Amino acid sequence: MTIEVKYLTKSGEYKNLEFPASESIGMADLIEPRNDSTMHAEASEKKVWSKTLASLSGVPEIKVETCHRRVRIPGNGNVNVPYPCTKTREGRHWIELNVFYPSDLAQDAVDIIVKCATEAAAYTAGVIAASIIAPQFMPAAIPTAQTLFVEKFKSCVSEEIFNSVTYTITHEQESGDWH
Repeated sequence: MTIEVKYLTKSGEYKNLEFPASESIGMADLIEPRNDSTMHAEASEKKVWSKTLASLSGVPEIKVETCHRRVRIPGNGNVNVPYPCTKTREGRHWIELNVFYPSDLAQDAVDIIVKCATEAAAYTAGVIAASIIAPQFMPAAIPTAQTLFVEKFKSCVSEEIFNSVTYTITHEQESGDWH
């Protein structure tokens, strides 16, 4: 089993980095990846353009619970005996970029925002992808991602357009069922 890091490239495609994972943990099949396509949605007089910058799939998670086994004892009786049991599952972590812009913005300005945001997102993803080889490193990559995105995006759009948008870069995660 491998842990897979997926990141956005300049062509708008996603590229994979693979790292071997611990084979001592028996994990379920990988969680289906979330749809990483660009989306437009209303957000109270603003529209949002979203893109996954990088994702990490196949992240093993483990926990120990107290389980009970019914054991027969002499004298025609039974007792529940507690014992530690291990539960495992796999998760997916990703860093997502959301660019919010006014819903009444002219289409040519929206096209510029999307074009420049795509270029800035690909640049940002390429730089941060290697630093997110484990989920615990993802939150630390967010300030770097924000700085890189703003630097590249600001150099591509006019000051007026730049001031009309806001953005967020977040660390998200989802996990499968415990087995």
